[in-house]
Amino acid sequence: MKKLVVFDLDGTLLNTLDDLKNAVNYSLEQLNLPTRTLDEVRQMVGNGAEKLMIRAMGQGNEHLLSKALDGFDYFYGRHRQDNTKPYPGIAEMLDKLNEKGIACTVFSNKPHENVGPLCHSYFGDSIAYAQGTYTGKAKKPDPTGVFMILDKFAVAKEDALFVGDSEVDIETARNAGLYCISVSWGFKDREFLVNHGATEIVDDCRQLLNAILSK
Repeated sequence: MKKLVVFDLDGTLLNTLDDLKNAVNYSLEQLNLPTRTLDEVRQMVGNGAEKLMIRAMGQGNEHLLSKALDGFDYFYGRHRQDNTKPYPGIAEMLDKLNEKGIACTVFSNKPHENVGPLCHSYFGDSIAYAQGTYTGKAKKPDPTGVFMILDKFAVAKEDALFVGDSEVDIETARNAGLYCISVSWGFKDREFLVNHGATEIVDDCRQLLNAILSK
């Protein structure tokens, strides 16, 4: 049995898409740029706020990035829990993993100042450690954040696995040398995950729990 699981946050544990879309569109409106639909934002997330805003602004607007990030951070920091909620069964699954002595951690490309409060608010002590990103530091799919978590818990990569909903998570797990389980309920669908190298895909938290415990 594994000793530790590294979870992605957005699209894996929490459905944050509406709040992300609203923050993106607030920022775009401040810059007099066209807003984006929910499905458009769904395809843009996964690589952090900077890449998200670059994609949302469109080509030719890169010079506005600093202002765009300021607007996004301002709005999201104040409205990150307006519509966000855990996916069905997540809290119960985390409790069962904890009962088995498996440490549940988070590594997200979301800024660190948002990751901790969101995890604590929705999952309390069920998440043993939550790691976001800092300005200028490597983001997924760079595996540095995964290695930091493994070092913190003194767990070998053979005793851990990664759970996520995107191609970025698949790449991160591969770069870190961890087995990856992909979830189909997040921001990327099953076909997309298969096309991007997913080795195992689960459709609900019962399947995910069984998959983790079987490794």
